[in-house]
Order: sequence, then C-alpha cells, then structure tokens
Amino acid sequence: MANTGGESVTITLSLFYVMQQIKFILWIIAIILITLLAARHVLGDQYLPLAIVSYLFTWIFFSTVLFFIIVSLLRDKYLIIVWFTLTCLMGIKIFPTLPPFSTSTPPENTFTVMTYSLSQKNEDVPGIITVIRSESPDIVAVQELNSKTRQGLIDYLTDNYPYHAFSSSNETCSICGEGIISRYPVRKVSQLSIFEVDLPDGTLTIFNLHVAPPYDWHEQRFHLLRSFQGLQYTDKPFLLLGDFNLTDQSENYHMIPVGLTDSFLDSGSGFGFTYPTMDLYFS
Repeated sequence: MANTGGESVTITLSLFYVMQQIKFILWIIAIILITLLAARHVLGDQYLPLAIVSYLFTWIFFSTVLFFIIVSLLRDKYLIIVWFTLTCLMGIKIFPTLPPFSTSTPPENTFTVMTYSLSQKNEDVPGIITVIRSESPDIVAVQELNSKTRQGLIDYLTDNYPYHAFSSSNETCSICGEGIISRYPVRKVSQLSIFEVDLPDGTLTIFNLHVAPPYDWHEQRFHLLRSFQGLQYTDKPFLLLGDFNLTDQSENYHMIPVGLTDSFLDSGSGFGFTYPTMDLYFS
C-alpha cells in the first residue's frame, strides 16, 4: 500500500525549500541593485559597474518589474515592499524621458537626417545600403567606417547621394572614422569631424561624433568636452550627431550644452532601443 501521506509531506517540503531559495536569491539581487544605485547616485558613472548600470538602465528597470511580479506571487511582504520601491524609483527616472508612442507628420519644406553607427567590423555593405535606401534620408552621418564600408557608400549610393566627405583621407584605413553622404554639397571643415552642408536655404554645420565607450569614462568625458568646445565657434545652424555611447540615464549625457534639443525626446517614439546589438560581424 502506497504511503501517500509521506509523499505529500516530501513534495511540500521540496516546494518550500525551492521557494526559500528563490526568496534568498531575490534578496541578494535586491541588495546588489540597491548598492549599485546608491553608489551611482553618489559617484556617478566613473567606475565600470556603475557605468554599466546607467547604460542598461531601461533593461534593468524591466527586470525589476519582472522580479516584483515574482515576489508578489511568493507573497513575501518584505520582498514585495523592497521590489515595489525599486520599481517605482527606477520608473520615476525613466518615464519622464520617454517620448509618446506616436508618430508626427513633419512640416513641409523640411529635410531628413540619419545617424548610423556601422560597427567597424561590419563589412555587410549590401545590408548597410539597404537600410539607408529604405530610410531615404537627405543627409546620412555615419560612424565606425572601415575602408570597405566607406568605398561601398561611394560606389553604391552615388545615384542618390552624389556628395560625400570623410574624416580620414586614407583610402586603405582599417578604421576610417566618421563621414557624411548627402544629397547636398558637403565638405569637412575640421579634423574633429565637423562638416558643412550647403542646403538651399543656407549652410548647416554638422558635428559628427564617435564618443569613447562607457567603460572609459574619463576618455568619454574628454571627447565630449573637446567636441562641445567647437560649438561655441560656429555662428551657423548646427546639428550634433553621432554614436555617443550614452543613454539619457548616463552621467555624461547631462554634459550636453543647455539649449540643445534631444531630437529623439522631441520627435521620437517609445523607448528608442538602439543598444545593445546582438549582431556579430566577422571579416
């Protein structure tokens, strides 16, 4: 005769043990996250773990929502309070920076601009050409060019973009920096990747930046300071474009000079995920 009572007790104890383990793990994660958020508030992003928190802030927020749902199912009062508080605090940081989930019709007599970081190891020229043609902007600012992608832009897009200028004049460079392809005449005016485009209504200055990655906080800050210094010397309308390796939660994002408009926050839609990419490129 089967001992069903003993089996029920064993299953109950096993489930209890599993739930306790899950709760313990959630407490550890909560403590680590609280520590990182507190340190980030005091120290900024100058240490790599804190920079990663800023860089992945939106994804971490989604994780806190998921963990809050889990602890609600576990019915642990103190864990619920902790994860609810974390979710609210992170949500307060994120939601004011979200554009509405809507699209707006641009006014007449406008031109369109695209900024496109290609990844220096990316040699998928047909894929790059397809993306640009599908978006069909008037001006394209590109970053992380290599010799193959630069030549591809010249060879395959001249029909739509007869004008181009690049920060490097070396035809065989492995990392060719930044460039502009345009339907309007364009020229490079500075070694700091500053370009001028002759539009029908006047000249537009474009600062095309590729800022250091978040793991090098000091170098990133230096790049931004050096680039922003150039803004004060132009008396023409200008755009600040590029691969900034920042999010609106990053400390260095707030170095952007007062008076400039974040075009995504002004006219974009939703969360604006452009990072991190999971694509791997092989030469």
